[in-house]
Amino acid sequence: MNIVGKKIGLSTQVFSAMILGAVFGLLFGGVMVKLEFIGTIWLNCIKMIVVPMVLMTIITGITSQKDLKSLGRIAVRIMVYYVLTTLVATASVLKPGVHANFTGLASKEVSGSTDITIAQFFTNMFSSNMFVTFSESNILQTVVIAVMLGVAIMLVKN
Repeated sequence: MNIVGKKIGLSTQVFSAMILGAVFGLLFGGVMVKLEFIGTIWLNCIKMIVVPMVLMTIITGITSQKDLKSLGRIAVRIMVYYVLTTLVATASVLKPGVHANFTGLASKEVSGSTDITIAQFFTNMFSSNMFVTFSESNILQTVVIAVMLGVAIMLVKN
């Protein structure tokens, strides 16, 4: 997009649209509610491209390596990092809010958290159906599938 002869980057356009949306929402709230479907369509489009983007990015990254030995140098560090960040991100490890004291604020205990074992965690990393994984946007299983496909592509002889 060009404005007054200057090219405006995509991120600038997106942030400008977000700010304009917030301003219009504050000024014309009733009218903007009727246009909510535009934001819903936009978010659905973003969600639609996340899984294919993750899949193709990882496969491309793996297949761009010279051989499996060069891939192996970083693979262990990547997997350890990903597993640790995933474990930390789950509520069963950190239990966010359990020890927090927000005096004066209404609070209630959230149920629905499940305890998961290490065996279940690793078992759940592997999908029995990649299409179900993609349709449910399960990113961890998508990463594992992408790694397996990338390695398989590297192992195929010309």
